[in-house]
Amino acid sequence: MPDGKYVIGPAPLCYIDGYNIIGWWPQLKKRRDAGDMDGARRRLMGYVEEFATVRGWECVVVFDANNTEERAKSEAFSDAVSVVYTGSETADSYIEAATLVACRNAQRQVWAATSDFAQAKLAGAQGAHVISSRLFSAELTSARREARENAAAVDDIGEARGRAMLINTVEPSVRDALYKLRDQLDG
Repeated sequence: MPDGKYVIGPAPLCYIDGYNIIGWWPQLKKRRDAGDMDGARRRLMGYVEEFATVRGWECVVVFDANNTEERAKSEAFSDAVSVVYTGSETADSYIEAATLVACRNAQRQVWAATSDFAQAKLAGAQGAHVISSRLFSAELTSARREARENAAAVDDIGEARGRAMLINTVEPSVRDALYKLRDQLDG
């Protein structure tokens, strides 16, 4: 078993084959087929942002710019989500290389979200967890539902009802001390 596959620690890192997810997920595929690829990308990014926030993951959404005149670029979408346009490289080859580097680093769990058979096999062989586009879209939908439920559970003064996060049940002084300790350990 490659080192790092089951490391518990920093937030898991997930590389997402953006066009693969869009091509599989009916609501995004419908937008794409109607000529609104930009809308499909924006909708996917919104779902991924909610997923990353609810689950505490870091996500990198990778879009092919292969066979276009676009130059490769990477930009932050939010604190936990970034987007990569590959330029002359395919999204598959970018994700394969990135998962290899992340798995060799062995600092956290690494995931690849794709239904591309070859890419899934290679990422898995490198030590990454692989989740199909179908299952990942279900996770995105579930995270969106949880985000809405959590928002609905917050009352006027901001106290959570129902399912509270464990850290919110700790006294503020203890919570601050835990955060300081975490920051020292990360450094």
